[in-house]
Amino acid sequence: EVLAEAGFAAAGAAGQVRCVYQSVMWQYMPADVQARAFAAIEKAGAQATPNTPVAWLRFEPEDRTKPMKLVLSYWPGDGTCDTRLLADAHPHGTQIGWYGWHNGQRYDSPALVQQFA
Repeated sequence: EVLAEAGFAAAGAAGQVRCVYQSVMWQYMPADVQARAFAAIEKAGAQATPNTPVAWLRFEPEDRTKPMKLVLSYWPGDGTCDTRLLADAHPHGTQIGWYGWHNGQRYDSPALVQQFA
């Protein structure tokens, strides 16, 4: 809702990357809100152009037993999305295992996966 209200799915300004950033909040949203937010991000990514790329940077847990993950999804405007793990970290940033773009694990999908059952 907030993404839609902010016009995130509308075309971006030329020469600028539109980016959604979130930190430790996804698991607190109801599933239907997660689905709408993800759909808005994917829609914006699908509309990206080389001159108006889209990014989604998030710092979220996968479950209660693993470090937090800093993950970046990037739609460069060529119809693709590249999603990579940039770092593992303590929730408060006291310890960070930095991988970076070139060394980070590549994910098959930009979908955020959390297992809290």
